Amino acid sequence: MTDDIRAVLDDFRVEVLTNIAAYDIPLDIVDEEGRTVVLVALDQEPLAALARRVANVGGYANVFVRGPRGVRRVSVLPATESFFERDADDMTAEPPSGISTVGLFLDHVANHPAGVTIPALLPRQAAVHGVQQVAKDAREVQFA
Repeated sequence: MTDDIRAVLDDFRVEVLTNIAAYDIPLDIVDEEGRTVVLVALDQEPLAALARRVANVGGYANVFVRGPRGVRRVSVLPATESFFERDADDMTAEPPSGISTVGLFLDHVANHPAGVTIPALLPRQAAVHGVQQVAKDAREVQFA
């Protein structure tokens, strides 16, 4: 990640956290220890970079993504027995490329209300280990 992208992500993180605090934006995903994790990404970033960030925080995240159409939010959680959406689009056998963009993946998630299941890490090697994530509820968020 370049310093320029890191700076843009840092500024976006501050904007997201400020809006969450000021406008009581609900955060749907809470981990097993009661923590609410907020991650940020850019539409044009590689999906593998976001998948790594989610894995680094334990697999539970409220993700906000900035792109040319504004800000979108997606919920990400482990695809365990208690959370797994049986109707989710299962992409674990043929996962998206790690170089696919976050924005392209969110477009796909938005078309699948039950969510999309992918390996926790991309490319495909993580699927061999059985670690999977469900991404769902990709939607626009209005900030002030």
